[in-house]
Amino acid sequence: MSWYVLHHFAPIKGLKFITKEWKFKTKPTFVVLNPQGKILHPNAFHMIQVWGLDVFPFTQTIEVTRTQDASWIGSLVTNVNPQITTWIKEQKHIFFYGGKDKEWIQQFNKFASALAKDVTLKEANISIQLFCLDYEQPNIVNRFWRGVESLFVTKMLMKTNTITQEVEKLLSYKNESGWALLTQGSNVVLTGHGSTILRAVTEFDKWREQVVKKGFEISIRQHHETIVETIHRCSHLQIPMVPGKVPDTIECPDCQRTMAVFISYKCATRRVPGLLLMVHDVLYVIILF
Repeated sequence: MSWYVLHHFAPIKGLKFITKEWKFKTKPTFVVLNPQGKILHPNAFHMIQVWGLDVFPFTQTIEVTRTQDASWIGSLVTNVNPQITTWIKEQKHIFFYGGKDKEWIQQFNKFASALAKDVTLKEANISIQLFCLDYEQPNIVNRFWRGVESLFVTKMLMKTNTITQEVEKLLSYKNESGWALLTQGSNVVLTGHGSTILRAVTEFDKWREQVVKKGFEISIRQHHETIVETIHRCSHLQIPMVPGKVPDTIECPDCQRTMAVFISYKCATRRVPGLLLMVHDVLYVIILF
């Protein structure tokens, strides 16, 4: 497999073709070609960022297959902490949580810890682990959210389903005061905003009996859905401008109505005292042999 990195396109005769046909602008782009020059993927950047070499040879067929996998969270968290990999292999229930409000994080940790120790769950052999993402190093947190963003980009043009909605929900919580995601192993059970998921956990006594009848996953999901129906909140979703990827409309992950679109622009140049830093244009051309 050969890798070619091209910088500064001004002197290159193919500039017009690259910018028009490949829609290359300023974002890093990975174009995958076969030995005959046929495009296997117009931009595999996001799938590589999520799954790495596990999706080699980076074709669109592989991308479609992976985006339909219900265990999508595993690719985002297994490199965060070694303990998570063990929990996933043991099929434990895991609460991943975080947010901008430290008080909310403390409250969720308090009540979720109490839930994990509850006798009813112990008798049902339900083991719950807690992992606060925002206690990790900033670079790890940023890498996690970049992965969520890339995962959403790979799903944007697909037909909306429960998997797509959960990814969209999680991404919409990036800048919220609190959020939590519950999994069993690497399969996502539910994703919740801080205002609803904390309430679902604190109201365990209201759905305690359902755990014995229906199981833990169904019980907490149904109670959380009941809470969501009583609280109307507006979802805000910030997504990058990816040529050929952004759909005309996106459904709200909470109410399924079409979301309003707002366009914002951010300068790609930032100033540092004494320096002028530019975002470099980089095009990666991957040719498979």
